[in-house]
Amino acid sequence: MSQEYGTTEYWDNRYEMSGDDVFDWLFSYSNVKPFLDAVYAYRGSDCKDKEKFLLTGAGNAPFSPDMYADGYCNIVNVDNSTVVIDQMKQKHPEMEWKVMDALDMKELPDESFENVIDKSLIDTILCYPESIKCVSNLMCEAYRVLKPGGFLLSFSLHPWRAIEDHYTVDKLPWTVQHFNIPNARWNEEENVNRCVVHCMVLCIKPKGDKGEGSGGNEELVASAVEVPGALTQSEVEERTKHANGIIESRLFARVNAAFMLRCFSNALEKHEILNFVLSDEELDKV
Repeated sequence: MSQEYGTTEYWDNRYEMSGDDVFDWLFSYSNVKPFLDAVYAYRGSDCKDKEKFLLTGAGNAPFSPDMYADGYCNIVNVDNSTVVIDQMKQKHPEMEWKVMDALDMKELPDESFENVIDKSLIDTILCYPESIKCVSNLMCEAYRVLKPGGFLLSFSLHPWRAIEDHYTVDKLPWTVQHFNIPNARWNEEENVNRCVVHCMVLCIKPKGDKGEGSGGNEELVASAVEVPGALTQSEVEERTKHANGIIESRLFARVNAAFMLRCFSNALEKHEILNFVLSDEELDKV
């Protein structure tokens, strides 16, 4: 955890030093495309062409450029780092880039977007000083800029039980559903210590009395959305148990006989249980 994450200076310096190196924190667009397609299918077939998308904490990740290349034509990217916004304006002038703090987006009018995407910005903000208040501001701002019936789609590395309260903060009247999506970067070789799933959260702003949004689905609420490929809780527990088993077996494999004998010998010596205690030289010969 780094409280420096809450300063623009940290991010400006980081992006200045990164140069042309790009960074997607949890996943690439291709990793989650099937899940986005499933969610946005509920908004109608013309969602990609006609609806506006706001991507908060865009950074220099190729996520939104890949999303644009996939047909999402109207994306506004915001980040509080002037350095990275200037970099991305030059690389991808086809999209809109704004220097803006997602906790205070006063430049954006109320109810001006059909969709907001948070690709793990919440995880960064949870490292800020006064993180609870800051996450509350993030949610309230997302709610404010969404049109009635609009979607907030948020991703986190944390399990749902750890972040649930953040989406219901200030009693925002949207409906909320979460999905366990497989971590495409987890594997048994190099990345076994990564979490096996990520949490995808869908919040739908109520229509109120304006009758807009939600692709014509008048009664759509988050609990009605189905996402093929999302894991049940029992499947998450099974995968987690499998990953933990691999980690434990590898830890035990690293404990050789000499190490175990050394610990045993030290314990005997400490408690004066037996006179038999191996010397370091004897242990090294084991």
